Amino acid sequence: MTKDEKIKQARGKELATVSPLYHGIYLRAYAGQSRAAAVQAFCLRCTGDKRDEVRRCSSYACPLWPYRPYHVEKNDNPGNEE
Repeated sequence: MTKDEKIKQARGKELATVSPLYHGIYLRAYAGQSRAAAVQAFCLRCTGDKRDEVRRCSSYACPLWPYRPYHVEKNDNPGNEE
C-alpha cells in the first residue's frame, strides 16, 4: 500500500467517526485548504466533537488553546482578571 493510499484509508476511517455536521471542516483540513479548519477539527476531535467543550476548554498548556474556535475573546485569558 502506498503512502497516499494509507493516508486516504486513515482519513476515511477517521471521517466515519465524525458527526456529519463537521465533515466539511475535516474535508477542508484534509485538503490543506484551511489552517483554521485544521485547528477546528483538532479541537473538535479532542473534545469528542462537542462545540461547548471547545468553548470551555481548560487545556491552557495546549499550543492551540489561543486559536480554538467557538470561544468568546473577552476575559478569555486565564489570569486576566479585568
